[in-house]
Amino acid sequence: MSRRCPDGHDTTANPYLQRDRFARYGVIKKATSAHHGWGGYDTSRPFTLTGQIETSSFQNPDCEIDMNANGKHWPFVLAPPSRMLNRGITPEMIASGKTCTVYGYPHQSNPEEARIEYIILDDKRYELR
Repeated sequence: MSRRCPDGHDTTANPYLQRDRFARYGVIKKATSAHHGWGGYDTSRPFTLTGQIETSSFQNPDCEIDMNANGKHWPFVLAPPSRMLNRGITPEMIASGKTCTVYGYPHQSNPEEARIEYIILDDKRYELR
């Protein structure tokens, strides 16, 4: 039985080509699985927290902030950059040193991570979901 890569090469007789094919698929799978869905978060345990943004990332797949609140470091997943911009949130609004309030849900298996449903910046509420 012949095995072919997406580019048409026969990989049956060459284990190096098979390994290369799987490596390419593994990279693609890893990149696409990095996106955070809502399924891993416990929506039965919502919380609200106010603090200062320590660091922020405004890039795909999701924007993120690290916040200091009540003397603790909190990493939060926000929304994709396109949704943030559509809702009126710019990178400068979530920059280091800014204060914000978040409403979100803790991750089911990683208690140090949470997904944010809405964020309050400069007394304005922005829906992220």
